[in-house]
Amino acid sequence: MVAAVVPARDESAVIERSLSSLRRIDYPGRFFIVLIDDGSRDGTAALAADVAAGPGHPVDIVTGKPLPEGWTGKLWAMAQGRQRIDGVLPEARYAWFTDADVEHDPQALRDLVWQAESQGLDLVSNMALLHCASFWERLLITALVFYFRKLYPFRQVNTPRHSVAAAGGGSMLVRLETLQQAGRFERIRGELIDDCALARILKACGKIWLGLTIHSRSIRPYSFADIWRMGGAERLHTTEVFHLLACGCGLRHDSHLSCARDRGDGRLSIRQLFRRCAGRNGLDPHVFSVSSHDPILPSARLGGLAAACGCPALYADDVGLRQAPLAWERRRMEKQDPAR
Repeated sequence: MVAAVVPARDESAVIERSLSSLRRIDYPGRFFIVLIDDGSRDGTAALAADVAAGPGHPVDIVTGKPLPEGWTGKLWAMAQGRQRIDGVLPEARYAWFTDADVEHDPQALRDLVWQAESQGLDLVSNMALLHCASFWERLLITALVFYFRKLYPFRQVNTPRHSVAAAGGGSMLVRLETLQQAGRFERIRGELIDDCALARILKACGKIWLGLTIHSRSIRPYSFADIWRMGGAERLHTTEVFHLLACGCGLRHDSHLSCARDRGDGRLSIRQLFRRCAGRNGLDPHVFSVSSHDPILPSARLGGLAAACGCPALYADDVGLRQAPLAWERRRMEKQDPAR
């Protein structure tokens, strides 16, 4: 038995589509949906009620309580959803935490539960396929995902002996017994990166797994500001913001790479690459610069810049990554910002 928890705040543009996908989930066991309306002012709850009136899995729409001191908004909504499960489906074995802007294929939950049961996992999380259509999305989304995977290497996340823990907040299947043992959401109530904080306390008590999926998709278009916030870029230095962009452009720390389509070009420096790409696409080649001694830039297989500009796909030779700077950056990003 599984209960889905969907925090929603001002999600009128996407809630009908995402909630409808949950109601169409193909799951042989009992499945219940709890939607937490977290103070929406755009009619999100009314739209959700219209969807809930149709055929499909049952939906319980809960009006969220005011945010207590010391809690971050999403974690407070998730905690209310967990509490509501005890009332509507107390025998539930798993809670499926998902976002209001994520649409799921019918088999998404079945796959998550099968993996959790067959491998004895306490958290199974898939990073949803992010919306990638506009110029900024095509330029930066690849970089964002790539940078996340370097900060939180999936192999280390999925290995019990490693302390690195992470999750994708758009789809997290959590074993409720383990969540109870870990101290529930009260233990991480002030964390900014809620999904990674949850993964951290669950990994201390059990086994977790993080991967990618095409069966759960973000349906919200992202502006440049949205992507900036998603990457926590407001907490990064200017040079580190460029690192994020450069990771998606297929750059490596020795400042050389190859051009996949035109092998006759040989190896290009970063400056040569940007001049060539900018010249083909009407961009200003002088706005790009990077240090050739950068310790954080790793290798990449597909460039966000190449995808955005229609340039040949770029790739870099595999190199050993320097994990110490990445670990330091990960810890710094996870540190709570006292200004918030």
